[in-house]
Amino acid sequence: MQTDTKPKLILKYDVSTTPPTLVPGQSGQVAITVEDSPDYCDTIILQIPCGDDPADIFATPPPEPALNISNNYWNTGDPKPIHTETGPHYYQWTLNNKVQHYKVIQTTFTFTGNVNSKGGQAQIIIDEDSGTNPADLEEREGYRYVTKSDKPLFFLRNLLAIDYLASGFPCSAFKLGYRIEIAWESNGHSYELYQSGISAPIYRGKDTNYTLENGITDTTTFCCVAINANGDKLFECLTLTVTNPAITAQTVTSANQEEIDGDMTTHQATCNTLSLSLNPTVMAAPSPHVNNLVDNSSIFNLSGNFEVDGDVTFTGALTCNSINTDNLTIQDSLTFNGQQESLFGQPVLVATGINVGYGIIPAVSDGYAVVTVSGPLLPLVESAAYAALGISGVLDWIYTYGGNSGLQYLSETDGYLMLPISKGSYWMYQGANIIATAPISIINVYWFPVGKAGSEQSVGFKTPPPSLEDIRDDKTNPRAHFERYLAAKRKRRSEVITSVETMLETTFDTAVKEEMVEQLMKL
Repeated sequence: MQTDTKPKLILKYDVSTTPPTLVPGQSGQVAITVEDSPDYCDTIILQIPCGDDPADIFATPPPEPALNISNNYWNTGDPKPIHTETGPHYYQWTLNNKVQHYKVIQTTFTFTGNVNSKGGQAQIIIDEDSGTNPADLEEREGYRYVTKSDKPLFFLRNLLAIDYLASGFPCSAFKLGYRIEIAWESNGHSYELYQSGISAPIYRGKDTNYTLENGITDTTTFCCVAINANGDKLFECLTLTVTNPAITAQTVTSANQEEIDGDMTTHQATCNTLSLSLNPTVMAAPSPHVNNLVDNSSIFNLSGNFEVDGDVTFTGALTCNSINTDNLTIQDSLTFNGQQESLFGQPVLVATGINVGYGIIPAVSDGYAVVTVSGPLLPLVESAAYAALGISGVLDWIYTYGGNSGLQYLSETDGYLMLPISKGSYWMYQGANIIATAPISIINVYWFPVGKAGSEQSVGFKTPPPSLEDIRDDKTNPRAHFERYLAAKRKRRSEVITSVETMLETTFDTAVKEEMVEQLMKL
């Protein structure tokens, strides 16, 4: 409803559409943005043409287009229908400015609806009460335009399969090898039809149907690609099933009783009960071998020998007179009625003495590394010794101490440490008497293998014990911990003696002070 009697708009409005050119018959959006302005406005009225004419934007009847406002500066109520006798019909939204003094802050009003079916240009009417003074506002009017494409909508639809014996009748399930016609509707320029399992199109051309003369053998998915003159593409897919398929599968699971009149060849069979007492069963390998047989039940009956080249897994019970295998994994319990094999092999004494140095041992089986540090051989003589174990590249040193000393945690102590070791890893040991004047604790290093192979354990290689300077530099070495403890303790005892000298106002000679330190060290 256009008039020419009102002043022009003073606010700036930007109008855009999504898509950039509205497409008839599709959903679309019209966004009207009022820009920031130094002027003032209390009301904006937007009239959007709605109907079936080329000059209308959105189709009617209702629902009317939906309005979204980008912020909370404006509010509105339900749209009001405006009818004209000669021009288009409108839906009118009245927007009230909630900002103090009617200041204008940038806001976008977005209308979403179904674009009508006719291309053309449509006019949007904008009214505003605005001015340079918030106390003196004037009604103004202006127009903005949007364009709808006059080209038909590019579409691809109704992809279906037709039973060739009942032409025109859509169908989704066919018998094996029966002729099938694939048809679709589109206004594209050309088409491609793809079949699952085949990388190249089975059809390329301008027709909207294609016939598979030999049908399909199993569940199959077809994908149709429609291409228009601009190179745009649309896709639609269809999946068909076969009522009597030719089955090619790695695994077949059946909950019912199945009968096979001919030969059965498979790579893997899963069943509740499998009886092989009458005829041999061949599974992807020359008879009488079985390549991959899985029994997930409690019953597996077999008369004669059962030879397996690959893996065989039983999740239920397995009862047999003998098993001859290189590798057997038991997840639950194992019961023997005859002779049983020992779990552990013969233990190996790897090293013994008052200083066993440092060694690295390759584990040829799972097992346990054990070190012991004896208590005092001479109870009245001060002694201190340590031993440690570790796993190269995995676990730093874990250590234990033994001997006889005035130290709190070393008094008349026997040290013991056990570390589980996995096959293929390298485990380490070291040990020595720390107090050089009384090396009287014995250190032993043992290897307890799991299985026979570990009894043939190599003693690995040894190196001389590290020097005292290297130990002090190595913060992770167990001997270094003890050396630092003794040094700190000696320092504290020396500070006590210094305090006594200060209290008595005297100075002890060096020999006396050293004797006093040694006596205090035993406390």
